[in-house]
Order: sequence, then C-alpha cells, then structure tokens
Amino acid sequence: MHLNRQNIKQSNRVLIILINFLLGIFTSYAQEKQETNNKDQLIFNIAVTAKTYEDSIVLRWGPSDPIAWRMGMGKGYQIIRVAYLQGGKTDTTILTTTAILPQTLEQMKATARKDDKYMAIAAQAMYSDQFRLSNDAPESGSLMDKIRQGSDMFMLKYYFAMQTADLSKEAANALGLRFVDKDVKKDGAYQYIVLTDTISASYAILPGTTLVTKNQKLDGFYPEGLVGFGGDHKVELHWYREQMMGYTAYYVERSDDGGATYHRLYEDPFYSSYDPLTETQDSTGNAKIYNSILKDNQMLFDSIPENYKDYYYRIAGIDAFADVSAYSPPIIIHGVDKMPPEPVVIDSVVNFYKNHIYLKWVEQENAPDLLGYYVARGSEPKGPFVPLHDELLDKNIKSYIDTTANALEKIYYVVVSVDTAKNLSYSLPHVGILVDSIAPNAPLNLSGAMDTLGHVLLRWDINKEPDLAGYRVYTSYNPNNDFSIITSYLVTDNYYLDSISTRSLDRRVYYKVVAVDRNGNHSTFSKSVTVEKPILIAPTAPVSSSISTQEEGIFITWNGSSSEGVWGYEIYRRDTDSHTFDTIAHIQRKSIEEPNFSYLDTSALGNIYYLYSASSIDSTGLRSNKSKEVKGYLRKVNTFKNITSFTAEYDKKQGVVNLSWVAPTQKGNYYFVIYRAEGDKALESIRSLGKEATSYSDTMLNKNVNYRYAIEIREENGPGKSPEKKEAKVSID
Repeated sequence: MHLNRQNIKQSNRVLIILINFLLGIFTSYAQEKQETNNKDQLIFNIAVTAKTYEDSIVLRWGPSDPIAWRMGMGKGYQIIRVAYLQGGKTDTTILTTTAILPQTLEQMKATARKDDKYMAIAAQAMYSDQFRLSNDAPESGSLMDKIRQGSDMFMLKYYFAMQTADLSKEAANALGLRFVDKDVKKDGAYQYIVLTDTISASYAILPGTTLVTKNQKLDGFYPEGLVGFGGDHKVELHWYREQMMGYTAYYVERSDDGGATYHRLYEDPFYSSYDPLTETQDSTGNAKIYNSILKDNQMLFDSIPENYKDYYYRIAGIDAFADVSAYSPPIIIHGVDKMPPEPVVIDSVVNFYKNHIYLKWVEQENAPDLLGYYVARGSEPKGPFVPLHDELLDKNIKSYIDTTANALEKIYYVVVSVDTAKNLSYSLPHVGILVDSIAPNAPLNLSGAMDTLGHVLLRWDINKEPDLAGYRVYTSYNPNNDFSIITSYLVTDNYYLDSISTRSLDRRVYYKVVAVDRNGNHSTFSKSVTVEKPILIAPTAPVSSSISTQEEGIFITWNGSSSEGVWGYEIYRRDTDSHTFDTIAHIQRKSIEEPNFSYLDTSALGNIYYLYSASSIDSTGLRSNKSKEVKGYLRKVNTFKNITSFTAEYDKKQGVVNLSWVAPTQKGNYYFVIYRAEGDKALESIRSLGKEATSYSDTMLNKNVNYRYAIEIREENGPGKSPEKKEAKVSID
C-alpha cells in the first residue's frame, strides 16, 4: 500500500526512532490476560484516559492486546457518558449513534497531509501486509520462520499503532481511538465508558472507564526535574521519568545565543527506554551506571562545539493526546576541558648531599594551557605517590630538591603536570637511590620481669625500620655506671631471656637495648628498665568494685592490691554453665599510687550470664587468690551469625521448591524460620525448623508465580536473632 513516497520514507525513519520508546513507555496498553470459569476464554481490557479543556473533554483509549485491537477494528467502539448532577442525580447518554471505526485506507489517503509521517505509520500498521524497518530485510526460507515473522509483525503493528495515536491526533482519529466530547459544562463531573461488543467463546473485551471529577482547562504544565552536566565538548541531560502529566515523549531544544533563539536537537520526539534486566546482564561499568540513572530519569547526550561557552537547554513533553506542553525553564551548561597535558620525562635523579635528592625533568611538547607541576614520592613504582610540597610549582620550573628522603625506604618519584582545567598527567616513575647512613631508632617500651629461679624475661617493641638486623642487650647493677653487653650475637626477636643469681645482695638489676641495621648502624640506648628480684609472698587479691553493661560490652572495676611489688592483674571469666575460669586479659598496674583497675569485656556474647574474677600478679610471677566473683549480663537482640548460604530450586517433576542452607556453628539454643512471598509482596513465615535442619521442601505452590524465600535464625525463649534475613528467588512455571 502507498500513501505517497515521501510519507513512507519519513515513516520508516520514524519507525526506527519509535523502537526506542516501546520498552519503556507502552505500559498503559500492557497485555492483561485473565482466566475465567471457562479456562479457554481470554479476557482483555480497554485502557481509557481523558483530558479536560474546559469547553471539551477528549478521550483516548487502547485495547490491552494485539488480538483485542484487531477485533476492535472490526466492531468499533461505543462511548457512554454519565454526567453527575447536583443532588446526587446522574444523566446517562450514549454519545455514539454508530460505532467508532478506523478510517479506510482511501479515507486516510484523502485526509492525510503530505508530511504526516504518523498517519503513514498508522496506515501501514492497519493495512500493509509487510511491516519492516527496512525494505531490504531478508526473507526467511523455512515455514516456521515465516510463521514467527508473521507473529512478530502483528505485535509490532499493534505497538506502533498505539504509539502513533499518542503522538498524532490525526493518527488517533484514523485508528478509531480518539473522541472529542464538546457537549460538556465547565467544572462538570463525568464518567466515560468505552466498550466494544466483540465477544466469543474464546475471548472477551471488557469495557474501559475513566472519571473526570472537574472539567477545567489544564495550562502551564511542563516536564520537571531537568538538570545537566558538562563534559568535554558534550552535555549530559537528565529529567524525571515519572511526570505528573504522563508524557509519552519529549522535544529537546538548545540555544547557542544566550537564550535568544532555540533549535530542536531532534526533529522527532525523544524518549530513552529503561530495561531493568540490563543492570544484571551488562558487564560494563558505564552501562550499569547509565542504567541505574535510566531507572528514574530520562537521559540524553548532546555534542557541543565549544567548551566553557554557556548553552541553554529546555524540554517540552508530548502527552497521550498529542498535546505539546509548555517548555521547562531553561538550564545553563557549559563543557569543560578533560584532556590532560602531555606528561614530562624525568631526566635525572641524583643524591648529592646526605638525604638530599635533586630531580630534573623535560617537557615532551609545549602545552599552552599548562599551569604547573607537583613532585610526588612513593615506595613502590605503582604508587601510591604523595606530593612533597603544598604549592604548585610554576610551569617554568623544571627541577626540585627533595630534602626529606629516607634511606630506610624504597624511593620512586613522579612529576605531575597540571593544566588550567585541573587535568593531571603523571610522568613515568623514576627510582631514587640514597646511601644509608642513618641509624635505627632506639627500641621503645623495654620491660622485664624475674621469677624465683632468677630467670629474667625482657621485652620491647619491634622496630619499624625495614633494614633492621637485630638487637644487642646491655646490663648493669648500678644505673649510673657503664652498661656491659651480655649478647655475643644479634638478637633477632623482640625479647631476651637472661639468668642471674637470686642470692646476690643486689635487689635490682638494670637493662638497656640497642637496635642495629644491616649496615651496622647502631641506635642510641633504649630507656633502662629496672628488674626487681622476687619476693616469695603472694600479693593480696583485688576486690571487685562494680560491674555494669555498656553498648560495647560488660565493664568491671576492681580495687587493686595494696601489696608492694605488684606488676599487674590477671582477669578471668566463665559462663554459668561452666565450672572453670578462662583467662581473658592481663592488665599492668599503672603505679603504686593508682592501684585500681578496670576492664571492658567486648568479647562477651549477648544474653548469657558471665562470672568475672581477678587476681594480682607480682613482679616475680606470684599470683594472689582470685577475687570474689561478680555476675554480668549483656542483653543483645542480634546475637546469632547470619546464614552463610541459602538456595531455592524448583523441582518441576515433583512440583516442589527445595530449600537448602548452611549456617555457621554458634552457641545458644535457636531454630530456623522460613519465610515466603509472591513477587514483591511482604514476606510471611511459613515454617519453623530445629537447629539441626539444613533443608526444607515447599509443596504449597501456585503456577506462574515468582516466589521469594528468606530464612533467619531465632533464639528459643528469647529475643535473639540473626542480623538479617538471607533471601533466594525462584520462578514456578
């Protein structure tokens, strides 16, 4: 069939553009098939909407299925109006003396404008035997392919017919899907019913209805939420996908002269569709980001000729009645330079004095927008690199002296070039070599203790220098005399065991330690530690002062021992089901003047009673008796660990869903609760199972339903539970 060559050429181009609309905007005509008492009869609906103009009301409708559309084309549509009058009265009127039918092909040829591309698409959808997006599409050779092509073509005709009715009033009239009621009153309330008498034993089309509560003119509405982001010679526009006026598509305009004049970016309406499956199927990062934006927004990209020039953008929406809204307030955007400067080449790195390193670099090419440089240093060739100065170096400077280099670390340098748009480029890393003449730091926190046999255990913090070789230990019986070395070898650990006589008259012995690196550089002495010989009488036990519950755990305080020579305290804990205490901490006494101490038990489990005790430890290792027990309890709701894995599989042969899970081993009495929901409905519990259970089979199923299952752990006779439910999904066909 032909309207004219120009119309067909334009309509094919519009078909390609409209294919982008179909995934996202044709929800109002989605198929709604329902089973009745006659299981073989299909039920279809007519979707109806109305728009008020004060002097008239326009109706638009569409059948919910291609089959219903084809049947409605043959029978046409009747319209009934119910006017709501004062006093609760109504007036029912049949507005159509004859059914509203689509125009014939001859009528469409006679009424269509030469440039009306939407009428051409509507004509193709109704009367063309072939409906392709290009005239040279290959024919399939097999019978099954031809049947499949026929089904796809029929569905495509339906979709495009409904879409052109949204974009063109003439096309909606020609398709028999539009009606104007001019016999209405301003501010009147009406209900419209659209029906067709198409019905058979196989299908039925239910009437559609819409309610107009107040007939008034709708003015001043425009698409909302327009925002823009400037890139390098491009602009990214977003606006709300959900609009109060339910726009079908949009016109997007740009002004290059400060808002004086605008031009459309596209001749045809624009719409960006959203496919939720892309979020999980697409493996590219950008596609995932864009799709997350498209879920709630329209998105459009526009190329612009110049960066840093202001461009004005505005949009207008097209609703289902082919009315174009007012334009949104314009937004102003400009592009920004994203091209970094050419990286420099580090020419030389020289250690010329102690820990001073001199760097020099050269430019590969002149960058007119270059602003300056940063010099950065790292310990690995891949970074990270930390700038060595706060202020940007002038672009004419091509050298730098690093006065903070450390021979104990590996050294790599990069030079960062910065342009006026704050774009960065990094040179290749260059190694720096510094001769090691720096001794390690003196060991810290040296401590020591002696037992009754004269064994002295010394401990200190491990040095952090990467070239550390070991330690040497020195001792003296007088802290004011010279210390003598007692190790003939380098001690590679951070502890040393010495042995002295317990019968000597000296009550105290003093120790110091030095650190040595691989180049033989010795640190200064550590602070000396005083080790007292043991007293063989055990100290007095501490006395519990208070116990309380905090958010982090159970907090206990004790009055410390008054005995001389107490080194610290050992803290014990047991639960009420155990008969033996476990050591959970050692606390060193602060000073003789501050004997009291406390401990916060952050490892305590919730909803379990614990008993705590403590004993004193003197410098020889003797322990006092345990203090009197005190009881503590930490109340928690989320006391159990989460289920580690949870799966749901549908056994079609058996007609059941098999659930299986893995739970971590944990203390306490608990059980499992299984939840189920259809689709996005709220989860409801369906079964409780003992802590030994690892699987469950659900037989109470409905066909053609997507189920969500979840599982959580609950405490027996208590409030405890796992922090969150573990979920799994399955489809029943």
